[in-house]
Amino acid sequence: MDKAEIERLLDDVENLRKAIRKNDPLLREVADSRLYALLTLPFGLFILVFFLGTHFLLGEGGSFAGLPEAWRLAFWAFLAVFFVAGGVAKVVIIGRKAKALDAEAGFGSVVKAAYGGALLHVNVPALVAMAVVSAYAALSGHPWLILPATAVFFAFVCNVLGALVGQKEYFLTGWYGLLSGLASLFFVEGAPYLWVAVVYGGIFLVFGAASLVSRRRRAGGR
Repeated sequence: MDKAEIERLLDDVENLRKAIRKNDPLLREVADSRLYALLTLPFGLFILVFFLGTHFLLGEGGSFAGLPEAWRLAFWAFLAVFFVAGGVAKVVIIGRKAKALDAEAGFGSVVKAAYGGALLHVNVPALVAMAVVSAYAALSGHPWLILPATAVFFAFVCNVLGALVGQKEYFLTGWYGLLSGLASLFFVEGAPYLWVAVVYGGIFLVFGAASLVSRRRRAGGR
């Protein structure tokens, strides 16, 4: 690596630092919300209960289609309600929090602050890697390998957000996602529903629990 390359690398690092400093107040305020814990804890519990239950109901070599109809309907109904209601609530609350800090800000401002600018150089490579690996896994007849691919991508996102807002729950979740996702790579095809419970049930439960603890500590320190 010559002097010019080192200087370009230092410039990239400095641009990333500037992006973090510029967006810090907005992202910190939005990230410090009970909404995330209130959404992620029940969702994590649902994933844990449903996928562990599915694992034991199916036993060895069973398929989702072989589950009781009531079980399958409850699964799809919960997912629909959670994603619609949770998505709407998240957009509205984040938008309001952003406007409380800056009258011209909104949900789009938060998304741009977290994923745009210099941070594109972190997020886009991770997203491309996840998409390529997931596509290869599906096309090669190993669709369950999408689980470790998405978990590792999720870990990158969490750690980037942790660096932006300086909150430990994002780092804890990121490391849990990385380690559990990599572990699942070797075992997920033998027990896919069990590993979905371990990886994604764990991710949401870790974030929700850590979020509540961190909020209490931050409130106690004020």
